[in-house]
Amino acid sequence: MPGCAVRSRARKSFERCPDLMPAGCAVFHRKEQRAAVMRCRKRMLKMQRGAKCCLMRSLAVPLFVLWISVPPLLYILNNPPSLPKGFSLNPPPEPSCKGRGPRFALENSGFRIGACRPECFPRVKGLCISSSQVEYCKITEEEEDIASRETIYPSTDERNLLLPRCLKMPNFMRFSGERLTLPVMPSACGQEKKGIPGLSLVADQRYLPYKRPNPHHEAEKIIPALLFLHHYEESNHTLYWFSRPDEISEWGKGLLKAFSMQTNVEYIDFPDQKNATVCFEDAIVFSAGTSLYYVPDDETNDWLRHRILQYCSIPIVNASWPPRKAAILDRISGSRNLQNKHAIEQVLSQELKINVRHGYSGNGTFCDQVREVAEEDLLVVPHGSQNVNLLFARKGAVVIEIFPYLYYTTALRNYTHAAQLHVYPLLGDIPKKSFFLHPLSIVGWDFCFEKFRWCKYYSRKQVVHGDIEELKKLLHQIKEDSSRWRV
Repeated sequence: MPGCAVRSRARKSFERCPDLMPAGCAVFHRKEQRAAVMRCRKRMLKMQRGAKCCLMRSLAVPLFVLWISVPPLLYILNNPPSLPKGFSLNPPPEPSCKGRGPRFALENSGFRIGACRPECFPRVKGLCISSSQVEYCKITEEEEDIASRETIYPSTDERNLLLPRCLKMPNFMRFSGERLTLPVMPSACGQEKKGIPGLSLVADQRYLPYKRPNPHHEAEKIIPALLFLHHYEESNHTLYWFSRPDEISEWGKGLLKAFSMQTNVEYIDFPDQKNATVCFEDAIVFSAGTSLYYVPDDETNDWLRHRILQYCSIPIVNASWPPRKAAILDRISGSRNLQNKHAIEQVLSQELKINVRHGYSGNGTFCDQVREVAEEDLLVVPHGSQNVNLLFARKGAVVIEIFPYLYYTTALRNYTHAAQLHVYPLLGDIPKKSFFLHPLSIVGWDFCFEKFRWCKYYSRKQVVHGDIEELKKLLHQIKEDSSRWRV
């Protein structure tokens, strides 16, 4: 019908006013509308079936993975991961050093501390530090051949003690609060690189981040330099430190003052592009991390302890067992605070029948920090840089170090190896309200610390929750070991 064709163009008007549509046209329009509705319904039904199919396909793989992973996940969460290698509630005693060499040795390749577990700090000629790189004089092939040989020292049992040569220069050094890393490269040595004459001690800011003083890593630079200056006191050497006094912790400044080292330390500003290069004619470099055996033996640690306690007017007393004084020393700020120290206090009081003091380590002046550890027979501490004060703790004191969950290191045992302490590790449990540590249990202690860097740094920043049941076992172990100490 031609009229319908014309009026179909005005379908919207007819829908608004159906009385205007002719009868024949209305019938035709209703048929077309029903057909369109049926096509739409078929299309919608097809789309719904396709959507259900796609949804099932998309959920099939995740559901299958979840189905096969739930049983092992439940097993792991109900059974804690294996202990870190080398961990023991009863750590073995420090191995004896039968063949003793010299405690200190200044060689062409570096400064050596200790004989059994030597710490070596490299010595170079023509060290120059600019705004873009660190250079030092490249030695000749003949000098390299001499330096590569082992050094032989006569020992007390008439045998020779072979010691490896000192470490090479680090690949990089850090300045400006670890915000600037410069490559270290050998170069040709000329007269223009003489710089500051004589033998100098040079330290950078490696492991000392901006506005975050770290007594533990400051000690890696200050104590070896202090021992060098003490052993070679007839020579007037200077420690040139690329830092500022306000960037050093109260602990570091106090240690320097206790040994009157202020006159032997010169703080140097890092050379910018406008300033000339800073050069040293002969330098011992304190930059790279150590194995933390920088206090070589009991005699040296006793000397350090006595000097510090006398400086702080603290009585020099050996620890007693059973302990008469015990303390739980938490961290004053930052991460790794003890979450359940009141439960720990209750266990200590019940097992040892003594009152337990609560305190904070790493807080206050240098002598305040030393006093916190030097007046106790038993100490419970979380892992952290504040524990460097334990170098001055009472001889024979018991130290229980609690670690964050999935983080474990022997650093404390290393740098207190000559302090004559009884150091026991205690692995932490999963703290409350910790979402990520539960799934991270899958990787285990060793994998998290050694191969999964994000896991290592994440677990290190968490609060420390002591495992109460393991603490009870540890205290029984300490009681058994005490009979050996008395002998």
